[in-house]
Amino acid sequence: MEYGNLIFDGIIFDDTDRRKRDELVRLLAKISDEFPASVTVHDYDGNMLYANEQTFLLHGYTSQEFLSKNLHELDALESEQLINERMKMLQERNEIEFDAEHYHKNGSIIPLHVFVKKIAWEGKDVLLSIATRLTP
Repeated sequence: MEYGNLIFDGIIFDDTDRRKRDELVRLLAKISDEFPASVTVHDYDGNMLYANEQTFLLHGYTSQEFLSKNLHELDALESEQLINERMKMLQERNEIEFDAEHYHKNGSIIPLHVFVKKIAWEGKDVLLSIATRLTP
């Protein structure tokens, strides 16, 4: 198409909606990282899919170290023994709350209050956990 001396060959599109969505995603990621509780997403086998910055600080791991862990490695013995019972409750209710203990990287015990909810993640059913430390 030619307009005077201007020649144009291409497609013009408005990407305002895409930019707004991208900005919202960036904002939500920032909120998640600054959230004052541990936020994790893991599959039913305990494989970590996502964790926020507070999770890494709470457990003493880098992001790469933590995301390579399995929930069964983090759960202290007493909490590990309750996983099957909690999974049954979760299947019945879709969300549960309980107290648990995780291991810190240095081997110490972290007492937690945990809220777990079933969610969809990239087309799969997974578990969203929000945990707060019970003691300072």
